[in-house]
Amino acid sequence: MTAILLSFVLIGIFGSVLTVERWRPENQKKLSKSDAQEYLHKFLYLPPLNLVAAGHAGPSLASAREDLKKAIMQFQKTADIPQTGILDDETRTVMAQPRCGVPDIAMYTLGRAPLKWKKNALTYSIDSYSQDLSSSIQKKTVQEAFQFWAAVSPLTFREVAREGDIREFGLGITGTGK
Repeated sequence: MTAILLSFVLIGIFGSVLTVERWRPENQKKLSKSDAQEYLHKFLYLPPLNLVAAGHAGPSLASAREDLKKAIMQFQKTADIPQTGILDDETRTVMAQPRCGVPDIAMYTLGRAPLKWKKNALTYSIDSYSQDLSSSIQKKTVQEAFQFWAAVSPLTFREVAREGDIREFGLGITGTGK
């Protein structure tokens, strides 16, 4: 009986050691340098690649390295890891972790929307609805979300038929297709 109990204890210890080994940081996936740069573009630490390719944004060759270093440091700050500005193993490992597709950096940092509303009474309009839920459920959910915001901020929200300060669209923005 003691031998059986000892066998179970040894199997448990051996299994634990294998589990710890499997989850060590050095055994986790790391992104390549080019994948890491693509990640920085995708999550808006650098201007989106489609804007760079179209010539609307992007650094000159002289400032590209400095911009990349700043982008890496901003990512490291967001990820709460040491801010070295270097694409080190820890940074690439954190980048390789699963996540949603919503950018970490808001578009206003790229000069596309105001940082703060100049008024507290805001309007919103729902320009289209998802086909996954009824429009009434979506409308109610948006109303409830704005009620939560209004309860904890000086902002008020009122729905208008068109051209609201805030426009809701039925297309997903998470990059996951949902």
